[in-house]
Amino acid sequence: MKTLAIISEFNPFHNGHKYLLNKSKYLTKSDVSISFMSGDFVQRGEPAILEKYERADISLNEGFDIVFEMPCFISLQSAYFFAYNSIKILNKLNVNYLAFGIENLSEKEFLEIANYIIINDSKINKSISEFIKLGYSYSKSSMMAINKISGRDDFITSNNILALEYMRSIRKTKSNIIPIPIKRKSTNNKDNFLREDGFASSTAIRNNLNDSNLESYLPKYSFSKIKKSIENNSIITFEDFFDIFYYKIYTENKKMNDVFGYEDGMYNLFFKNLKNYSSFEDFFKDNLSTRYTKSRMKRLIINYLLDNKTYLNSIDINFVNLLSFNKTSTKYILKIKDNINIINSKKDYDRLDKINKIAYNRILKSSNLYHQFDNKIINKDFIIKRQIKDYH
Repeated sequence: MKTLAIISEFNPFHNGHKYLLNKSKYLTKSDVSISFMSGDFVQRGEPAILEKYERADISLNEGFDIVFEMPCFISLQSAYFFAYNSIKILNKLNVNYLAFGIENLSEKEFLEIANYIIINDSKINKSISEFIKLGYSYSKSSMMAINKISGRDDFITSNNILALEYMRSIRKTKSNIIPIPIKRKSTNNKDNFLREDGFASSTAIRNNLNDSNLESYLPKYSFSKIKKSIENNSIITFEDFFDIFYYKIYTENKKMNDVFGYEDGMYNLFFKNLKNYSSFEDFFKDNLSTRYTKSRMKRLIINYLLDNKTYLNSIDINFVNLLSFNKTSTKYILKIKDNINIINSKKDYDRLDKINKIAYNRILKSSNLYHQFDNKIINKDFIIKRQIKDYH
């Protein structure tokens, strides 16, 4: 049984995602396609445009066979930890192929450059340290170091960096996963405008939700879900969490030292300046720097609200939260259930060891925080019934 995985956010699921899935299924001739998807918060530190079960339902409708949730303490980290922790779990899921999008380069060029960069990791790490000493963020320093060592100025994009980290992690964990890079069609990840060819980035779509042509950039089922959410005015934004964060900073005065993404000086920056602003957006406009980027600050804030701390990276995660699945995936589930715990109910959670329960509780807390601004359902993962769904 050949298995294909795509590490995803689907925020929202658009035509480019459909293209990636269809092409990777064609290339790998896989029997089961797996979406390992961020939950209710995504890597840029923002709430997802639709809650996780809605996005999982769309994923199944558009051609995936099974959707597992990436724990929030993985999705809310930098590219290195995002990739490394994800690959460790995919290894336990017996994944054969990992498909991912790349930009600017052909698939062959990307693999050649990525392998060259990985071979020269020691030089790159030294260069990163030098750039950090100059005041740049780790992310920016990494990009500058890779440019310097590779001698290329067209490799550095957010998609390519994440793809590179997938390949590093495959190598580091001695995984048998075969990487399948697929060049994005027409658009790049950071494009914030809608093209005329039916392909647009998730960023562009989120920034143009009221565009009259939005429907042409999304598969029909995905568009129907987004449209309903817009009509109901139920899309949650980062701004919704301003008051909660403000309260924790000034009332609890709880430090951030061991929270994911923290760096000396960030807590003082928030504590000193936040009181002068009525919104996060205004705060960000005046307090961003090459060291403290917007995405990094947003991730830190959500991790702070969720109490996601660095010790979580040391846990050997031995579970996956099942979000949606079809009949095709049932044989696969039986095949992997001895490798990893599949959480489909409260009874499955009860069978976890103590340390994995702590990790799973972060997922519960994440969804509970998200749903404070949605339907206020508490511990939805213990309530919702995951049943076989077949759309095709």
